[in-house]
Amino acid sequence: IGYDDIYLYDADISAYSYNVSFDGEGAVTSAIDYVVNEDQPKLYVLEGHGEAELSAVFREQLEKENMELNSFSLLTAKTVPEDTDGILIYGPSSDISAEEKELCRDFFLLTSKPVIYCANIGEGDIGCSDNDYVKAVKTFASEEGSATVVICAKVEEEISRLPKDERGMFLEELGLGESGLSRIVKTGYELLGLMSYLTAGEKEVRAWTIERGTKAPQAAGKIHSDFEKGFIRAEIVSYDDLVSLGGFNAAREKGKVRSEGKEYVMRDGDVVLFRFNV
Repeated sequence: IGYDDIYLYDADISAYSYNVSFDGEGAVTSAIDYVVNEDQPKLYVLEGHGEAELSAVFREQLEKENMELNSFSLLTAKTVPEDTDGILIYGPSSDISAEEKELCRDFFLLTSKPVIYCANIGEGDIGCSDNDYVKAVKTFASEEGSATVVICAKVEEEISRLPKDERGMFLEELGLGESGLSRIVKTGYELLGLMSYLTAGEKEVRAWTIERGTKAPQAAGKIHSDFEKGFIRAEIVSYDDLVSLGGFNAAREKGKVRSEGKEYVMRDGDVVLFRFNV
């Protein structure tokens, strides 16, 4: 362990100086880990798109974390190295192809995660056509395959301070069907390919989040693994029918409750009673 490795130097730009702190314990721990572990984490840096050069400070930090740094190109290799523990894409100057993104999909890169842009407008712009700033945000988001939600932060603040039973009337007076927060949540679910189904009893009603395309037994497993293992059938009514008819029993009397088997693909807003046996 070098002398400089046991001290940390943090630049203080405002004072044109730097702060020094002792990190002997961290340096020793890192050194021991390097010696006793045969397999160190391997980080591969993507090349071939005019990527920026990694700074010396960043490389030093990776070394302190005992990460082995390598480079690779999907333009030539056409596959991610088998011993890869992580992929770093740093400042590419040209686009990464859809094929390359698919190859990297299992590494859950931050740059591949869905994005929602929230355009904040003034109270006077509610209900009006998009202004130039909102149009610019929507254009930018559309070009990168992201979503845009237009909200008024001032209104959202006022909604949060109101009692729940008064929020609907307040939104109606503004000509809004729902709050901006609700629209953000719904948009997030859509981008992530998620949906909800409901279970309802005398004590509580609960929503369960699942991926779109999930079949009934796997949806039941979200509640408890025994529900999936011993799945028999699912008794289902849509949320709208349940509310309009006043309850599960009333919906059953009207023939709105369906009995679905193992191949049933769940729908958003299904209210479910799972039958199972273990």
